[in-house]
Formats: sequence, structure tokens, C-alpha cells
Amino acid sequence: MCIIPCIYLLQNYKRVAVVWMGEYAEALYKKNPRLRDVDPGDVSKEIAVSLGKKKKCYIRFQSSMLR
Repeated sequence: MCIIPCIYLLQNYKRVAVVWMGEYAEALYKKNPRLRDVDPGDVSKEIAVSLGKKKKCYIRFQSSMLR
């Protein structure tokens, strides 16, 4: 089985959700509920970097995906 790679991927998904997705992370958690229990590790640096860019980047990304 792929225990280590699967955990690594789940942690990365959780990190993206915590840092960049904001309230949109709920959609990800509804699709994959076990992500709620995954520990993303220390994301304080990533959150500090994304504070000014978060809303603009994700809304732009989401709107481009809907086209």
C-alpha cells in the first residue's frame, strides 16, 4: 500500500486548503472529509506570504477554471 505517499499528498492538499482556499476549503472537505483530520504542519510562513494575495489569486484562479 502507499501509506507514506498518500499521507504526503493529503498533507499537501490540506496545506493548500488552509493557506489559499479560505472559505472555499469547505467544498474540498465535503468532497474528501478525512482531510479535516490531517495535520498540515506549520503553515505560518505560507499564511504570512499569502495574506495580501490570497483573495485576488484564488478568485482569479477560480474564475479561470469556470470559463
